[in-house]
Amino acid sequence: MTSSVDDEVIGLVSEKSVAQSTIVINQYERPNNLNFQQEYERRFLAEGSTPLIDMENKNSVIIIWICLILGGFFGLHRFILGHWALGFLYLFTFGLLFFGVIADIFALPQLILEAKENQRMNKNKQSTN
Repeated sequence: MTSSVDDEVIGLVSEKSVAQSTIVINQYERPNNLNFQQEYERRFLAEGSTPLIDMENKNSVIIIWICLILGGFFGLHRFILGHWALGFLYLFTFGLLFFGVIADIFALPQLILEAKENQRMNKNKQSTN
């Protein structure tokens, strides 16, 4: 009698394991790139900012770095990147009392990449309309 109960328990456990592993396998299907692109564009339309200069130009990165060094206290680099609210905040607080400028020194490479992507998406959006 004990062996039949043990067999039933093992059978139930193995069935649950198979069902759980099937669920896990189904969660990791190949990603749908179209859905990802649509979601990314939706977020861009809600949050994206378009830079004031052409980011495809190789000198644009140098221009933004010079603006950070010379006009960081006044948010000049933020205005050029299209971050108007932060630009005005830097303008009225002298670069967030210099702490914002220091943080932007480390964040600027990522901000430049985001600006290039935002400009590319904005051009794509305009070409489809």
